[in-house]
Amino acid sequence: MKQLILRSYIVIVSMILSMSIAKGQATYPSNWTDRVNVIVNADNSLTKSVATTGYVSGAASENILASGVDGYIQFTYTASAANQYYIGFTGLNNSTDVYYNLYSYLVSSTGSCAVYQRNASKFSVGALANGDILKIAREGENIKFYRNGTAVYTSYAAGNSLYNLRADVSISAGTAPAIACSFDRKLIAKPTFQYPNYTNANGAIALQVEGGTAPFTYQWSSGEQTASITGKPRGTYSVTVTDAAGKTFAATYSLGYSIGWKNAEGVTVNADNTLRRSASTGWDAGASSLNILPDNADGWVEFVITDPAATYIMGFSNFDPNTSFNYIRFALCINELGGINIYESNVSKGSFGSIVKGDVIRLSREGAYITYSKNGTTLRSVNVTDKILYLIDVSVYNTLGPLPPITASFEQQVQFKPVITLPNASNNTNGSIAVAVEGTYPPSATQWSSGETTNAIGTKSRDTYTATVTDASGRSQSRSYMLGYPVYWNDLRNVAVTAAGGLTKNGSTASFFDAGGISSNRLLANENGSIETVINRTSGGQNYYFLGLTRFNNSAGNTNIDYAFYLHPEGYFYIVENNVYRNRVSFREGNVLKIAREGSLIKYYVDGEVVRTVSTDPSYVLHADCSIAWGTIPLVTASFYTPKTFYAVADGNWTGTGIWSFTSGGSAASSMPGYGDIVYVNQHAVNITTAITCGQLNIVAGGTATAVTVSGSVASLTAEEIKIKGDNNGLAQQVLQVKESAKLTVKSTGL
Repeated sequence: MKQLILRSYIVIVSMILSMSIAKGQATYPSNWTDRVNVIVNADNSLTKSVATTGYVSGAASENILASGVDGYIQFTYTASAANQYYIGFTGLNNSTDVYYNLYSYLVSSTGSCAVYQRNASKFSVGALANGDILKIAREGENIKFYRNGTAVYTSYAAGNSLYNLRADVSISAGTAPAIACSFDRKLIAKPTFQYPNYTNANGAIALQVEGGTAPFTYQWSSGEQTASITGKPRGTYSVTVTDAAGKTFAATYSLGYSIGWKNAEGVTVNADNTLRRSASTGWDAGASSLNILPDNADGWVEFVITDPAATYIMGFSNFDPNTSFNYIRFALCINELGGINIYESNVSKGSFGSIVKGDVIRLSREGAYITYSKNGTTLRSVNVTDKILYLIDVSVYNTLGPLPPITASFEQQVQFKPVITLPNASNNTNGSIAVAVEGTYPPSATQWSSGETTNAIGTKSRDTYTATVTDASGRSQSRSYMLGYPVYWNDLRNVAVTAAGGLTKNGSTASFFDAGGISSNRLLANENGSIETVINRTSGGQNYYFLGLTRFNNSAGNTNIDYAFYLHPEGYFYIVENNVYRNRVSFREGNVLKIAREGSLIKYYVDGEVVRTVSTDPSYVLHADCSIAWGTIPLVTASFYTPKTFYAVADGNWTGTGIWSFTSGGSAASSMPGYGDIVYVNQHAVNITTAITCGQLNIVAGGTATAVTVSGSVASLTAEEIKIKGDNNGLAQQVLQVKESAKLTVKSTGL
């Protein structure tokens, strides 16, 4: 990994121009920057300064061949067994490793010479003679290698002309000769930023200039004439730099909000808030922002190319399901060679030139358009049909260096990430909520509706609890969480129950919405109730599912769910009712989703705000239901309980004590079956003399003593389902009797 080094720059006092015989063109000495383990000699050659073996020494030129312009570098070979080096063109000088030389000559200590593209040998030039002149030239889309004016190899590729190129040297041993360039130094500036905090009064920009002749003069749009400006609010600041030779450099920089990073995986957030990949390579490291560009709002994200950096992708996402760039909707890819590519939802939109240190890169939403720009010039603009929220999403491929500092026009938002433990279903104790709060300006304070001032509360019963967080800027944000009954999933298909109480698909992802379950919790007729869940992020994957309330479910599919949230991993959900798509709403990590029946209305809530209301028949009995395409449904809680199962363990009145148990043959329970409960009667006689309701009544005729008798004018039994089964009984038995003006009702209540 290349360490950041202190740059020093050579000022050539005597600017003697030599003439190229072949072209009749002025040449310029290569001025060296990004020097690593080398000494610059009086004749501008470079000598390795360390004993470490390998190509650990080198430098690149301040001279830059602009994209789309023809030009060349050349040097003269001096025979010496002490010297071995590569000389060639590079885009960004990320490392002394020859892998980052795009086109180069390898000159060995034996005097042999070969043409290389990156670290691949392409052509053997053979043995060199003392005084041979070697040249590498860009001519249109061709890169041509010359020896003493004769072309020995040509590399053609569409896009060769797109790159800004520097002369580059990598030394294994001894000294590399001086290089003459057909192109001059480029005056550029490397800015260092301090973005304003919540007080919006301490922004700063400091410039480090290279590629010019001191002294330099500065003129800022805010009036200063120094290399740095301080004490600035958020805004746009332009500067013009002029060197002693009259060269100028102009740039416009934005001081926006600093980025609050979250979901950092495989990357380190440095002290200056930049990101750097921790180890290895691959599209499996990255982070996303707490800064949120709201629905229907314009905004931008901007960074400046500074020191050579890794290959990375940065752009707008609606949600950050993983470290890959697959779900980044609008993305800029900066590669280690200095190229710019644009990707949209993992589809390449092409190459858009190359970069040099000091380039200002911006991605913005402007009305109905997403615009990509470099130094104020539009690279691409695309019309978008939606204007839902965006966050900044970054995926980092390799470890070559830190990414540039990033700023945005939109602020980091307070985000709650709760870990919820539901109260024990039987005794309603030991519920807890632990909330991690991100996106605040420290210090911050937390206040719960139950009185606590910590981020975690415990030993709670079923109820709704609200946390309010206030930060140093005075911003305040609240979030309410229901500690309800656990949802007990039944009729599970291609899913497994997670340790956290959710459901995860365990079948093939090739088939969509073929996994799910329905709850044994039931919201009974004419009762109000709700289900609730918190959107979380599954590291390394994405979640794609329906969750809602329904009357029935005869498959794992999604088409029969009456009232549902349909979550898509790209960061939005639809409200879907019996396969009819309604509202589309953007979401973010930590959102609390709730579907509630309130009288004759179904209401959909996001973070306590109603996003849709629809009429319903309150006589429906409703279940929680889900269907999964892939991923995991997080913990779901319900305000309505799971029907209990009762077994008759003694003869007597339905309402009597000691008649019922929660287990077959078990000890007596202190409660009796009620509306919605499941009842088993076997080998016992149970009498009903009042109005009784239950969900399912199962009578097993296992002996002559088995009977359920409904007797008397005020007696009634209302059940949703009655099942009667014989069990080794040789004679007919009257196991269910209704007499003396009593009533029996088998009534479907919406199932």
